Amino acid sequence: MGRLFSLALAVIVAGCADVLEPPERDVERPLQTDRLTYEVRRENDELRTEIPFTYTNRTGKTVFVVNCQGYAPPVLEKLVDGEWQLAWSAVTLECLSPPIVIEPGETYEETLVVYAAEPGTRKAPVFEVAEIEGTYRLVWHGLVHDYDQNRANFGDPLPLEERTSNAFVLRED
Repeated sequence: MGRLFSLALAVIVAGCADVLEPPERDVERPLQTDRLTYEVRRENDELRTEIPFTYTNRTGKTVFVVNCQGYAPPVLEKLVDGEWQLAWSAVTLECLSPPIVIEPGETYEETLVVYAAEPGTRKAPVFEVAEIEGTYRLVWHGLVHDYDQNRANFGDPLPLEERTSNAFVLRED
């Protein structure tokens, strides 16, 4: 009886070893997700999840968000073999609307709605990674100081560390 119990326990422990634990929250990041784990669910032939996030302007200067009709979603990057790689980006229109303005010390709230086809399909947007489950972060492009619609990049782009989120886990539902 003791060996059977030990075998059952070993199987349970081995099964648990594959569970991806969420990372500790990096509270220093100006971009914060509301949770450390999100479920990606399949709906018809798409993958979907929603990631509420906040951005707190800690730069000491006004931050301008370049957008099209108020739409300026961050991208998802996945940690693969110790390096961040693009995993998903939204399909956006190519227009230029007045920038979203975030004054020093202000917090901006939004929800990133991720919907995507699986790799290899003829739909867009698509997950650029074959394995969905993993550790991710948000990276928000188009954040600038000293906005000027006539300049390259529309201003001075913020450094990467000032526009990335804490790490979090995506799991398939």
